[in-house]
Amino acid sequence: MNKSRYFLSVLFLLIVLIISCENDHGAVSTSEWKGTESAFSEDFDLDDSTDFGPVLVARASSKKYSGNIERNQSGVITQQTYLEGRLSGKSIKKSPDGSWVEVHYVDGQLHGPMTLYSRTGKVRSVMNYSNGELVPAKLSGTSRSD
Repeated sequence: MNKSRYFLSVLFLLIVLIISCENDHGAVSTSEWKGTESAFSEDFDLDDSTDFGPVLVARASSKKYSGNIERNQSGVITQQTYLEGRLSGKSIKKSPDGSWVEVHYVDGQLHGPMTLYSRTGKVRSVMNYSNGELVPAKLSGTSRSD
């Protein structure tokens, strides 16, 4: 019986250790932040010294930010999601006239469609990105004879 208690105690400590290591990536826990562009500049820094592009850092903790950000600058609303300081997922920028742009990021790089919408919600343009590079559009209905 003592061996089984010892085994369970060691197993419990290992699980606690693994969980604590997995959560200690230097990132702020996922959260929501809303404010003006100037408040954003006061609360966050962009660290451009990394080899993989800019990383958003919360000034209060000096840690990489993970969570949603919503900034409002003179009626232009920007909604972004960060994961460990890097843009990740869908970002939206809405103009005062009601038009908006949706883009997708993976690990800080544009990846997927960038869609421009009119104020009525009509798709005006779509561009596709792959790992930060614009993917050339394929022209349909054209043929070349060499």
